[in-house]
Amino acid sequence: MRFLPPAELPEPVGEAGYEREIAASGRVSTRPGDLHDVCNALVWARFPRLKATLNRRHLEALPGSRRGRRGPVRDALTLFDECGLVIAGTDRAPLEALARHDWTALFGAAGECWPAGLATWVVGHANLEKLFQPYKAMTGHCLLLQAEVGVVNDPDRLDAALADLWSSGGPMDSPGALCPLPFMGIPGWWPGRQDANFYADPGVFRPPRAGRAVPSVLSWPEDSSLSPSLRNGR
Repeated sequence: MRFLPPAELPEPVGEAGYEREIAASGRVSTRPGDLHDVCNALVWARFPRLKATLNRRHLEALPGSRRGRRGPVRDALTLFDECGLVIAGTDRAPLEALARHDWTALFGAAGECWPAGLATWVVGHANLEKLFQPYKAMTGHCLLLQAEVGVVNDPDRLDAALADLWSSGGPMDSPGALCPLPFMGIPGWWPGRQDANFYADPGVFRPPRAGRAVPSVLSWPEDSSLSPSLRNGR
């Protein structure tokens, strides 16, 4: 991968011209001094397999897009690329609490229930950029992953697992498959006080929307808790 100023690259042609250039040449358009683009480069450096897979999936999904509209698959890819988080742990229960928006089970009254072994990885470069000037309602759109501790805490192994999960598609075929999380609620992330009043704010820690499907908790390696289509890699 190379990160070059737009002036040194061909003018993007057609829909998904930015993604096409990356896939064809490994060159990523990166505006000098632009924090958003620098954060994108940092995520490429940490999760290269995942980023390459997201790029490839964008191009594979193009035939299903209508002119001027990305379609649900590319919308999900874009949302995860810009605002994605990976919440990973060995215990399924807190991941399921997050999927249900059961904030009391996940955080407790003042953050005391957040499991020490639950890892949060920022993979969305827009949210990485926003961390320079955080605000309470910052929201990530999460892939929820149950895995062994060696995957949860090792970015190289996690990168490989995430690339494989996104390669196979599975349930991540629309934005609604990703789980919203106001991640300033993670203990220690908000620079102010995280007390009972902080977590009682209904404008931030909202109940799930009526009729909204509960996002899936994925497992790695894939096992019987996943759908047959994902287990078979389709």
